[in-house]
Amino acid sequence: MAEWDAYYHNEEEEEEAGEAELAAGNYKITGRDSLVFLVDASKEMFIKGEDGQPSNFDMTMQVVRSVYTSKIISSHRDLIALVFFGTEQSKNPRNSFKHVYIYHDLDLPGARRVQDVDGLRGEKGAQVAGETMGSGNT
Repeated sequence: MAEWDAYYHNEEEEEEAGEAELAAGNYKITGRDSLVFLVDASKEMFIKGEDGQPSNFDMTMQVVRSVYTSKIISSHRDLIALVFFGTEQSKNPRNSFKHVYIYHDLDLPGARRVQDVDGLRGEKGAQVAGETMGSGNT
């Protein structure tokens, strides 16, 4: 069975690089993951449940906040993004996708991002989300 690095080297490059350099295996493993939250922001997500249960949007923001905080502590090198779809406003590169709002670009998690997500929780958070990106139809 061939070594895994055989698939990543061109034969011409191997001759130029020399035997010693290839034997050393100059490969880097970053150990970095990327996580993108894609959240529905349609009007139905903001409807509160029966018996005062939080809305689906609020529960989703609780999960996002939990993952943000755990990533800060456990794997500070990972990248996280938060994207909403089904919005009235569009905020993405060149606004090429309608009804898609990139709230957090793919970047390292941090306290500021956790605070931003906290601002989207509860009734006040629903108002902020409505003012910032709006809720579209289904």
